[in-house]
Amino acid sequence: MAHDPITDFITSLAADSAASFAATTRAQDAEQTAQRIKWRERLSPLDQRLAKLLADIPAALKAEGLSLESLRVQLAGRYSQTARAADVAAALRKLGWTRKRCWKGDESPNGFRATWHL
Repeated sequence: MAHDPITDFITSLAADSAASFAATTRAQDAEQTAQRIKWRERLSPLDQRLAKLLADIPAALKAEGLSLESLRVQLAGRYSQTARAADVAAALRKLGWTRKRCWKGDESPNGFRATWHL
């Protein structure tokens, strides 16, 4: 019994199409899962997200003091790209951090600077 080349070609196209469809579906499912995780984290309380971020920062950097702006940029807000500065400051205070202000030029050569310390 002879093989029909057209039938073989159509069968191989159908198999390739099914494999491609399965791969696309898996990729879309993975992307949707990643989006759900991202939104679930974004909707979690700010103090929890901040505590998680602070746990990842090395102790040497924490000892120097952290800038509110650098923390704010790393935290996504519920309604905007970044968290509000007032909300981040309140969460830092809730976690036991205090703000130190440097007014003098010898302490802060770039002028006024406020850092947060534990």
